[in-house]
Amino acid sequence: MSRAEAEIVALSQRLSNAGFVDRAPEAVVQTTRDTLAEAEKQAEMLRDRLSRL
Repeated sequence: MSRAEAEIVALSQRLSNAGFVDRAPEAVVQTTRDTLAEAEKQAEMLRDRLSRL
């Protein structure tokens, strides 16, 4: 598993945890969502580059 994929899994698990989403400040939750989106974008770019090799 790549670093990006591991980050995606970790962030997804955090966001799927209702306790985290309910208790954390909205800014923290939004930052986590933004980080997840960026990690997914990076992973997609890596997959695309690998497929071209």
